[in-house]
Amino acid sequence: MDLTKQAKLGLLFGDLKNQLLLDISSLERGKTLKVLDQEQVTAMTGLQRPTLDNWRRGRPMKPETVEVAITTAEQYLKDVAVHRRRNKEGFEFERINKEIERLSLGLARFRAAFLRADASVYDVAEILGMQITTCQQTLDNIIYRQWPLFPAMYYDMPGDAVREADDVAEQHLARYEGVYLAHVRRGENLWLQAPLRVRYLMECGKGRFIRCKMNFPIIDPGALAAPKNGVSPKYWELDGTLAVRDQNLYWCMEKRQSQRNDYFYFITGIESTTGSNHLTLSGTYLTTGQDARQSIVSGDILLHRLFSDDGKDKLHLAYRDIMWNEVKVFTSKPDIDVADKRWEQYRTRYERDDDDKDQ
Repeated sequence: MDLTKQAKLGLLFGDLKNQLLLDISSLERGKTLKVLDQEQVTAMTGLQRPTLDNWRRGRPMKPETVEVAITTAEQYLKDVAVHRRRNKEGFEFERINKEIERLSLGLARFRAAFLRADASVYDVAEILGMQITTCQQTLDNIIYRQWPLFPAMYYDMPGDAVREADDVAEQHLARYEGVYLAHVRRGENLWLQAPLRVRYLMECGKGRFIRCKMNFPIIDPGALAAPKNGVSPKYWELDGTLAVRDQNLYWCMEKRQSQRNDYFYFITGIESTTGSNHLTLSGTYLTTGQDARQSIVSGDILLHRLFSDDGKDKLHLAYRDIMWNEVKVFTSKPDIDVADKRWEQYRTRYERDDDDKDQ
């Protein structure tokens, strides 16, 4: 969720940790308060809970609504000043006047900052008497209450009036859904074959993501993987997401097993490098190796889609057969040579297409 600068400032002004509002409420009661509640914020600013909740969900914020809230707070402070000055004399009167002046200046400064195009959260933190970390955590809590980590990997929920044909997430899923074989170059003399499936859309928080599954080969199962029922598994299961953005596909995979926790990231082009109906995507990956130190490794990756799920294979027999049995480590020279040739063939064609576009 991408909150606008003014939305962030408006949310901070209406937050329960706004020290400026807390000090106004403390002045009104004649004692130092430690916390605010929503009723107090609403009384001072006129901002209702549903309004703030809508902003927290990323819905559009009208700047004039915040300006009215500031005006309401200024009037509230004036009313408090009349009440607190009544029957006060000497030092107490002077102390109250100084506090009223300080709070009035704070509201005026916030208004000026809110109306400035270049005002930042850092500027407003000092005005509202909030620590920078508190402001950042407040905004992060708002964002990640609605969205999981890395919100750019997620798609908005479709509105009531959005047809499936116009749903961007559905369009991207329709384009890339299916069962793939990923060929991963490891070093100079090794290729790994990993079956991958782009599955379906999943709801999470207030958004959706394209769910993926990948089985990644273990180069030396006996040396690395803990035996399962007396047999060392030959692959690790990875769960992940696919996001279609601009000219690239962004794939993020996380190893399901807790032992040797690992992540596998790769970026491929958005268009097939085969120039045919068979979808082939080439790119680069970043992960850690299968050595004891889990050294950082990167290299080439080539995805070739075998078929899409047309709904006829209800038991996923073909899919399961590929996911379970096509996990391979290419160790023989003929297999490696074929993989190298395939990579060069697709990359050459891909680069040639790019050159043609530039001309």
